Amino acid sequence: MNSELEVLKKIWENNGENYIKLISSQTGFGPDYVRYICKILSKRGELKSVKKKLGWYRITAEGKKELKSRGIIGAEILRKAGKIKKIVLLLSLKLPKFNFLKSKLVTTREKKLKLGRKIEKAVSFLRRV
Repeated sequence: MNSELEVLKKIWENNGENYIKLISSQTGFGPDYVRYICKILSKRGELKSVKKKLGWYRITAEGKKELKSRGIIGAEILRKAGKIKKIVLLLSLKLPKFNFLKSKLVTTREKKLKLGRKIEKAVSFLRRV
């Protein structure tokens, strides 16, 4: 897990708001590094600074969405049977769209002709030497 996700997770665990010094003590990162990460996350829209409190950050809907997509939050325990727990992660399965280029298909005969031409060039070069 990268450090940005760790910071988001620690803020989520503390009711959606957290102080920089508390995050740094929980994660083990320095306070300056945590402040830098929080600024990056706020530029992305995953965190928002609390106006009345200096150094406090609040998680936004975009941050919750990121945590859910990574499977960090949103896990549900369906049943407990003795010592066995069945956990289901709610993940969104959005497959990437692939754009296939429209190109001419090369037949095997054309491949053989190209290979033959390459061999002819190599042989003609060797004959000169």
